[in-house]
Amino acid sequence: MSTHEVRYWMAALGVDEKTLRQAVAVVGVSAAAVRDHLGIGRLTTCKRPL
Repeated sequence: MSTHEVRYWMAALGVDEKTLRQAVAVVGVSAAAVRDHLGIGRLTTCKRPL
């Protein structure tokens, strides 16, 4: 992920960089999978990969 993408997803998901990168390492780059892993759920219909 680029620096811009990391910042975008940190803000969108309300998590820090370490948490985001750990989630992506576990479940991959699917936004829905990362949200589910973090317990956030699908708040939006965004299909942009992480």
